Amino acid sequence: ISTRDSMPKAPGLTLPEGKDGGYPSYPASPTKTPLSNMARLFRKGTHAVVIDDAHHQRCEDLQVQEKSILRNFWLLLIVTAILSSSLSFLIDRFTWAAGLLRHTLTLGAPLKAIGFNVGLACLARIIVRPTMEAEGSGFPEMKAMLFGKVLFN
Repeated sequence: ISTRDSMPKAPGLTLPEGKDGGYPSYPASPTKTPLSNMARLFRKGTHAVVIDDAHHQRCEDLQVQEKSILRNFWLLLIVTAILSSSLSFLIDRFTWAAGLLRHTLTLGAPLKAIGFNVGLACLARIIVRPTMEAEGSGFPEMKAMLFGKVLFN
């Protein structure tokens, strides 16, 4: 007697046929993620899930892959947080140094201060001008990306 015949069946339940009259196997697709492979084990249209050693092994393998994906996600999140914090710190230090430079160069001369400010604004515009992505606040682009619009540069 095969394991298929020894399993209790619900009334009106039809089981999918696989090789040799057993349950069909659903190999993991190389193009899909481990989570979609796990979902494939319990997908709609499958009338019965065979809980055997192979099923448990597939679930354990997919859980290991899921843990690896989560670990990589958290690592990426931490590295991104460190890099963005470092960039913010560098920008703060640069603006502090530029303020000190402005103060020492324009001490007691308001016309020099205005010229220094205009010069820095022109320098910033020259740097930003060739890069279209650097113009504007970026809020419309962020809203578009959050709502699923793919933006090509």
